[in-house]
Amino acid sequence: MLALADHALGQQAAAEADLAKVRAALGNDAVSNYAEIYAQWSQPAEALRFFDTAVRNRDPGLLDVLLDPLLDPLRDDPRFKAGWRG
Repeated sequence: MLALADHALGQQAAAEADLAKVRAALGNDAVSNYAEIYAQWSQPAEALRFFDTAVRNRDPGLLDVLLDPLLDPLRDDPRFKAGWRG
């Protein structure tokens, strides 16, 4: 969540450092979270890349994909729609 907060505060370097720490600690165990972060950072291509990985890996973080407000920026993208129905 720090990555989202720092981004919202306009502190992108700090947000990226926050994300790097999470990725170093969790690796591929949190790819659905990375999709959320990149969606909120208005980086849909990167968000969808992680979303696709999460779908392929059956990431448990996607259990609430239909209700997750952090993924709202992706909802109109056909790749997103195809992914969660897959």
